[in-house]
Amino acid sequence: MAFLQYGYSWAAINSITIEECVINPCSMLEDVPSQYTSAYAKVYVDIFSYISGWNAAGDEAGVVRGLKWFLAAADGILLRRPSRGGHLGASATNRRFSEWGEDGDMGSLIYNWRKDCHAAWERRRNTEGEGTLPSELKRVKASLDLMHKGELSACQKQLLSQGLHNLLVAGRSARRRDAGEQ
Repeated sequence: MAFLQYGYSWAAINSITIEECVINPCSMLEDVPSQYTSAYAKVYVDIFSYISGWNAAGDEAGVVRGLKWFLAAADGILLRRPSRGGHLGASATNRRFSEWGEDGDMGSLIYNWRKDCHAAWERRRNTEGEGTLPSELKRVKASLDLMHKGELSACQKQLLSQGLHNLLVAGRSARRRDAGEQ
């Protein structure tokens, strides 16, 4: 079983970079499903307790590990849109919350998240030549306009509707295009 490479504990996230925690190519659920609101809140309680414990112990590596979970767990790991709809999709979300809660199987959470991220990046690479990039640039520009207007929730929804991506790459492409227009 490939997921065993990550182990079962909080240390499963050690092999994940901070950038991977923040840049998530997967599409996200727009809201926490109502049956998971308590579990979702508990995830944050668990993470903050973990960070607090390692901070009190003076263990920087433990604090960094906790902060990685904070960046990735709630949105990227738990609330990414299932790759399949219907019953199979619902069971994927259920499995994620179960693995966090009762089972504490962090290795499976990380393994499945990385597998989904890899598939999402591959889909993006395979469709780049088909006009996806310009629409993505328009989406980023529209999001930035919303942010400048102070409409942060709308900005976040715009960015997360198709999964967060590397804004730096999109920004560089936009600057190159704008420079060519002048």
